[in-house]
Amino acid sequence: MKIRYIENSAVDLELWDALVRDSFNGSVFMSSWFLDIVCDGWAALVADNYKAVLPLPLKNILGTNYVLMPWFMKWLKPVGNDLVRNDMGLFLSEIPFPVVRMDLPACVSLDGGLGVRASTKQGFKLDLIRSYSRNRAAYRGLFRASLVRAIAGGLSVQSGISPLAFVEFMLRDAVLGEKMNQDLIAILRNLAVNCVRYKVGIVYGVYDRANALCAAVLFAGSHNQFFVICGAANAKGLETGAMYLLFDYFLEYHSELNITLDLFGLDLPNLANFAGDLGAAAQPYLSFKSAKLPWLLKLFNV
Repeated sequence: MKIRYIENSAVDLELWDALVRDSFNGSVFMSSWFLDIVCDGWAALVADNYKAVLPLPLKNILGTNYVLMPWFMKWLKPVGNDLVRNDMGLFLSEIPFPVVRMDLPACVSLDGGLGVRASTKQGFKLDLIRSYSRNRAAYRGLFRASLVRAIAGGLSVQSGISPLAFVEFMLRDAVLGEKMNQDLIAILRNLAVNCVRYKVGIVYGVYDRANALCAAVLFAGSHNQFFVICGAANAKGLETGAMYLLFDYFLEYHSELNITLDLFGLDLPNLANFAGDLGAAAQPYLSFKSAKLPWLLKLFNV
């Protein structure tokens, strides 16, 4: 397998998207339009004639390129139907720039000779193949009580709300919005609009008795995987259990499907407790960085 580095302008987008679409390990994160939004100017490693690919989200400081995981992406991974475990390590060894942070599925092998420092992060996923009644029976502790409270409080869930209304809510009301600068808000707006446009995503929202939005989640997915790209509640939503009602509604309409739901983009206090009470299983994944970073990146505390 011959792997070459190519700049963004040289990527054959037709071949790229066909490979991502047709590969068993493809992902919505690997689609060229998704990459264009979250990391403008991304580069790539390409094996042979697009037999396998790995996107590289690049940043630059004073002429020094480096790889940094962008917001709204769970992970990056080599994509292709003929990849084996060792091929993934080969791709990583061919990255021509320092890696400040890159997240990978736990199945990727990080050979000790790659010159990287790796750590394990904790994610959460829920298989939806079971019936809704069985999924609901798996709710535990606070999830059950909060769901009852949300229903009694007159909250209601609506699917397909406007992506622009979703972003406005994040910016105005949700605590998550306080963590984002204007560039990230613009990326989220573009991402929400295009997830709906390409029919890979949908926005769910929870409204109170006064018809005010108090929680919202952008879901997107492909290849039998749905991800929470971004989701949060305001103070009223946290108080009334809005997010519990939203996920119960999602499960009602997506159970008995051969898909998994990944909660990675959900911004909630005590997410681990929420996930466990929902019935989701822990799913570790890898985060790594180059063992030695250039002095310039250290100087700017990247």
